[in-house]
Amino acid sequence: MSLKRDPAMQERLDAWGVWRYSGGYAASSPLADFMGAGGGDSDGVPRSFVPVDALECARTDEAVRALPTELRQAVGAWHGTASGTLDAVAHGLGIVRGTLHRRLCYADQRLAEWFAARVAASRAARETEIRRDILDRA
Repeated sequence: MSLKRDPAMQERLDAWGVWRYSGGYAASSPLADFMGAGGGDSDGVPRSFVPVDALECARTDEAVRALPTELRQAVGAWHGTASGTLDAVAHGLGIVRGTLHRRLCYADQRLAEWFAARVAASRAARETEIRRDILDRA
């Protein structure tokens, strides 16, 4: 069975990488320099860029920090760089490409679970609050 990345989680982590390296978390990086230069390469060709929602990125950062070390390192190495292939990033981590891909897939799954648990907890807290309000009025 082949593991696949979650496209929605990839987009979220890409935005987190931009946020993290453009001042939300760290001061500078090649990605921050790229974004600060107007989102284009030196050839002057404009590049597309998805706007960053700082609150969502802060939540994503909290979720990423909750990952096991190996998954957190894989996410930071892949989504926190402006360029590089899976092979190059994997080499930098001292692992093979397949291992990096697998860790990224597992990180997507763990992060989705983390966000689902957060939503469930928020919903439960809200229901408890509503019940208290009803009992207080009675």
